[in-house]
Amino acid sequence: MKSSLSFAFLTLVLLGATAESACSSDPMVDAGADATADSAKDSPIDDRDAAPGIDAPTGLDASKRDSAPPPPPDELTAETLQVGSRTRSFGIRIPKTYDPQVAYPVVFVFHGNGGDGANLYSFFKFQSASGEKAILIYPDAENTDWDLYTPTATNKDVAFVEAMVANVASRYAVDTTRVFAWGWSNGAFFANQLACRRSALFRGIASHAGGAPYEPNDPNRKWPNGFQQCPGETAVPFIGFHGLADPVVDYPGGEFSATYWAYVNGCGPTRAPTAPTLCEAYPGCSSGKPVVFCSIPAFGHGIWANAATASWDFFQSL
Repeated sequence: MKSSLSFAFLTLVLLGATAESACSSDPMVDAGADATADSAKDSPIDDRDAAPGIDAPTGLDASKRDSAPPPPPDELTAETLQVGSRTRSFGIRIPKTYDPQVAYPVVFVFHGNGGDGANLYSFFKFQSASGEKAILIYPDAENTDWDLYTPTATNKDVAFVEAMVANVASRYAVDTTRVFAWGWSNGAFFANQLACRRSALFRGIASHAGGAPYEPNDPNRKWPNGFQQCPGETAVPFIGFHGLADPVVDYPGGEFSATYWAYVNGCGPTRAPTAPTLCEAYPGCSSGKPVVFCSIPAFGHGIWANAATASWDFFQSL
């Protein structure tokens, strides 16, 4: 691909990332309505103390897990976790039919700028699609804004995600080979960054109204076509959603996230219709890791009503 085209693509990513600073905390889960930011927030995180990385566990047998009973049905718990010098918060939703003899997949659901996990859960309950088949984690960003660009070794949110996987796997029956990330807005940018930086941790990701990875502290690390590359990055299955009328994160930036993963995953350059309606898949991904993108007509910066179902169906197929 010509370098001029690559530069244009990367410019789109930067534009999308700039627009992201206006993401709201209250998405509307409505196929016919937009939810634009009523009270935008842009709070750069200045407190970036180093936090030690925690390796993802390979799984613990039932005899080593805590014997605490699961929470009541459909309740998002209020959890805290010490990660380095920080006390972090998150919520867990355990299947109503939780069975300690079954290893469950884990789905992280990342909120947008200005929100938190409980707020997103009040609007967007991923179990509407996953039912009782997954453990859901709704984390809270510090200062309501995910740390996208601090280098990985000192990034408090990368350490937080790794620590949550280890914590939940020590308490519940978890399949650590089936960890997924779903993000909206700033949370979608974060899901893309995590997949770039920690490819081996995730079985697949879903990005709604977000953009492709970018590393301002390491901009010259490139794939052969000029796209941004992270150290040790490998192919990760991807499904993306973006409203054609999104006034906060421009549609081209969201579409580029699919173009980016299609290249990394070794897919063909064009898309063809696939299920569900409004979605298209890239053909011939040599890595075996699929890439799907869904363009939502006349839709803004909310959460598409079919996003949870489409994402869960995609995750289950991997």
